[in-house]
Amino acid sequence: MTDIKKLIEDLKSNDLIIRESATSSLSDAAAQGVNISSAVPALITALSDKSSIIRTNAAEALTSAASNGTDISSAIPALERATSDSVPYVSESANKALSAWSEKASGRVADGANENSRFRIYYQGKKQNAKGSPVIIIIFGLIFFGVGAYFIWNDYNALSWDLIKGTVTFSEISEDYDSDGDRMFSAEIDYSYTYNGKTYRGNCCGFSTSDFTSIARMVDNNAADKEVDIFVNPADPYQSRLKEDVNPFNWPYLLFAGIGALVMLFGIYLAFKGKKTSV
Repeated sequence: MTDIKKLIEDLKSNDLIIRESATSSLSDAAAQGVNISSAVPALITALSDKSSIIRTNAAEALTSAASNGTDISSAIPALERATSDSVPYVSESANKALSAWSEKASGRVADGANENSRFRIYYQGKKQNAKGSPVIIIIFGLIFFGVGAYFIWNDYNALSWDLIKGTVTFSEISEDYDSDGDRMFSAEIDYSYTYNGKTYRGNCCGFSTSDFTSIARMVDNNAADKEVDIFVNPADPYQSRLKEDVNPFNWPYLLFAGIGALVMLFGIYLAFKGKKTSV
């Protein structure tokens, strides 16, 4: 059973992680039909939190609460301000909350109003013909392995560069859509640093993902004007990496390399099996 009173107290914590967890739990509870009316004042305050994750969770909790018939009229002014939030996901969630409240207030219930788009999962199964030449399979696996190994080596190599301090000059979440129409997010972070008396500029992070939470945390941790750690290539100071973006054990890299290795081994197995059969 969800302890709403405790979650309200957690929202007053100075610990960012505790506040994030509290708003997430309230959003989940409201989506499951739990009455969170007593938490509305705390969620109004959360809409002004410095963390975009907390602001998003608060707006989503109010959306579900309104859909369940909870009176969130006191939150309308805060939600209207949130529609102008610089983070697209926050402004969109605030608009959804206002729409849900408007529909309930006018006696209309929108189809699927209780669905939370952040947790909606689409899955399409596609059967493909697995037949093919072992050589083609090996080459295919080699490509995957090579891509993963390349990024792993790049990050591993960057760890040996000089570690200095830099300053973030620009930080925001970039939003786009993939070929399937799914929303993707990436962190756009620019920074400057001084190395051997000369000022340089760098940027990261081009990797796109559907995981809004991780991208929002990346941007929150690297806000504009914040001092950050930078790896600088002593042989070419124009080449640099944000320390937080350097991780040789990043799971997408390992996934690419691992899948590639398995596919190559499968191709080699088929090659030897075919050779043995033909003898």
